[in-house]
Amino acid sequence: MGLETVIEDVLARGRSEAEEIRRATAAERERILQDARAEGAKLLAQRDQQAKGAAERARIQALARAELESKKIVLSAQKELLDQVYAAVLDKLARLAESEGLVQSLLRAHEEEWRNGKVYCNARDADRVRLIVGKNFGDRLRRGSRDR
Repeated sequence: MGLETVIEDVLARGRSEAEEIRRATAAERERILQDARAEGAKLLAQRDQQAKGAAERARIQALARAELESKKIVLSAQKELLDQVYAAVLDKLARLAESEGLVQSLLRAHEEEWRNGKVYCNARDADRVRLIVGKNFGDRLRRGSRDR
């Protein structure tokens, strides 16, 4: 064999090995890219799921806040109405002409309810109430002293 043949043979083997290395490198590069794409898609799906969960939680919280606020508004309106009714009833009771007989008949009719407790009344009826209930007399109510 001549020198040229040996050189040609070595060059052919070198080219063959270089081509083999290029193919292996291209395949490795493609595998790495596929892994990276798959990991990116997985991460994207995970972030998307987290974002949807956060949005749903925020929606639920906003809805709960709105419901609570509407309940507060309703309760406030109810309380305002009850306060108006309470004030009107107190005013009407204070103006009753026959309150003496009314107070006495109410106390006699409900005696079993106040026997073990205290009876409170307005200042105008205090003497009459004290005569009827005796030691169960609590005190005089002052206008606006109702617990709220």
